[in-house]
This record gives sequence, C-alpha cells and structure tokens, in this order.
Amino acid sequence: MNKFARLLLGILSFIFSNICYSKNNISVEYTVRSLQSNAQSDGIELYKLVLRDGYSSYYKFNILESEKPKNVVKKELERVIKENDFLIKDYKSKNIVFKSNSSFVKDKIVKDSMNLINWKINTTVSINILGYDCYKATGNFRGRNYTAYYTPKIPKADGPFKFSGLPGLILKISSDDNYTSFEATKIDLGDNNTYPIYPDEFKKKLILFKDYVNLVKKSCKQQLKEIYAKIPQSDDNIQMKIDITFLEKTLQIEQN
Repeated sequence: MNKFARLLLGILSFIFSNICYSKNNISVEYTVRSLQSNAQSDGIELYKLVLRDGYSSYYKFNILESEKPKNVVKKELERVIKENDFLIKDYKSKNIVFKSNSSFVKDKIVKDSMNLINWKINTTVSINILGYDCYKATGNFRGRNYTAYYTPKIPKADGPFKFSGLPGLILKISSDDNYTSFEATKIDLGDNNTYPIYPDEFKKKLILFKDYVNLVKKSCKQQLKEIYAKIPQSDDNIQMKIDITFLEKTLQIEQN
C-alpha cells in the first residue's frame, strides 16, 4: 500500500469513527482524588462525563446509579443538578457553563471558556487504560501543571472537569503537585439514557467567570474576617494563617 493510500485510509477511518461516535452517547465514569476540603474523608469522589451531540455534561454521581430504575436515575440527576456542581461543555459556542454550589458562592450559573490549555503532546509515551492506548500530553491550567493521557480511538476532544482540547478523549489527568487526579474507571460507548442533561436554567441568567472570581474573593475575605473576629481579644499575640486553596489555583481571569 503506497503512502497516499495509507493517508486516505487514515482520513476515512477518522471520519468514520467521528460519524459512529457522534450517533451514540458516550459516558465515562471517573474516580477523582483531591485534597479539596469538600471531598469525602478518603479524598475520593465519583464523577460521570456524558458526551452527546453538541455538548457534554459532567457531574457527581452515586456509584449505584446504574443499578437503579431509569425513573429513579432521572430523579437522582435532578437532585445532583440542584445540590451539586454540574458542568456543561457546549462544543458549538466553545463555552463552559457550570453551577457553583461551593461554600463561597452558591446557586450561580457561570460561563467560562473552553480550550484554555496550550497542550504539548508526546506520542512517544503511551499507557493503556481500560483497553485503550493513550498518549501523553502536558499543559498548565490556572496555576497548576498537568499531565494527561488521551486516546485517539475515541475522537472526542473532551475530558473530566474543564479539561479538553486534545485529539481524543482524556482518560487520565493529574496535577504535577499531586493536588488532584482524574482517572476513567468505566466507559460506555452506547449510553441509552434519554433524560435531559442540559438544564434550561443553564441557558439563562449567566454570570461571566471574571465576575464569579470576584464573588469568590469577596466571600473568602468576608468569611476570613468573621473567623478572625471570633478570636478572643486576650489572644492578640496568636498568629493564624488560613490557606484557601482551589483546584484553579490562580483563578486568573480570561475574557469570555
């Protein structure tokens, strides 16, 4: 087979793969390990990424979700949307929309940007995850350096949390300072769930990420002020330093 034929075959294979995957919903379950204060006692949480035509959703889920009847799953998802962080990547607009329910800012729908990472790809380094050959990529995202592994076999430029922009689905990613890590534990290439996963409220009443950052900083300062105010006057000589750390370490502001 000559070079032109191999190139043509590769292009046709890539197009066919995209067509096949675009017709099916893909769901990926991730184990998330984090040093964040809102994580469980063992520092491990379970999240699901659901990729559909035009957008994806990322949310915390119950490990028994797959064993429940569909009507129960739907109610569970509605509860997740209401009570937990819920994140949408809109492929057409290149925007990320998420609901913040942190202790600092609650019930705000925030618009952020996709593709914020300038990835460096190294195809000479690969590992196998769940039967998929994955290639290495590195990049910096808001103050932390990350190492990711993506698979071109699933040609979706997406991944857990806000991570995206690689020529294949990210199955594993971790920060170099060990603050957090995400690793796929299950992949379903034919997720048949039909319940809506793009809440109507996510399409209106949005605030920009830069305004969200200002709200977080304002809330942090206020909460710290209240903590310091509770220190007895007789303990003036006590020096107390409180560190508030976020996954998005710098919380730098991009124009959305």
